[in-house]
Amino acid sequence: MKLYVTRHGQTVGNVDNLVCGQKEYDLTDKGRAQAKALAQQIKTEKIKIDRIITSPIGRAKETAAIINEVLQVPITEDNRVAEFDFGDFDGKSNQTSEFAAARRQFVVPLKHGESWFKAAQRAYNFLDDIKYDDEVTLVVCHNAINRVIHSYFCDMPNDQYFDYNIDNCELTYYES
Repeated sequence: MKLYVTRHGQTVGNVDNLVCGQKEYDLTDKGRAQAKALAQQIKTEKIKIDRIITSPIGRAKETAAIINEVLQVPITEDNRVAEFDFGDFDGKSNQTSEFAAARRQFVVPLKHGESWFKAAQRAYNFLDDIKYDDEVTLVVCHNAINRVIHSYFCDMPNDQYFDYNIDNCELTYYES
């Protein structure tokens, strides 16, 4: 498997330090510029991408569409790479001690949300399904799901897991 993964461009929720789960948040002008810059990076570095798979959430879909203005490859949506469901925390400040404690629970789902185990199950199933594809895939998704995808390829202790983050439109490569 040859897999590139990126996080959507900057959103209004990112700027306001909100928990950005499955709620819709618009890309900022900077977020759109980040997506255009990533497309140019892929073109300039001559990175071969055969297809894009995107989260069904609007900020990821818009990022994928902007990137694909340059790449011109097939795009599909997959619910399994949708952002983590932060439940009642979605749309609230990501700076609270209550959120910091709740998000570090692997098995316990967040109130009206999901557990990290459930999110890992869906993302790992997705990766298992594309593992033997010959196509080079770009997945456009979200920070928390990027963290789960990273854990599929890289063993890390719990603290490192929660400290792993990628920037908006940062490109990460995995091969297995």
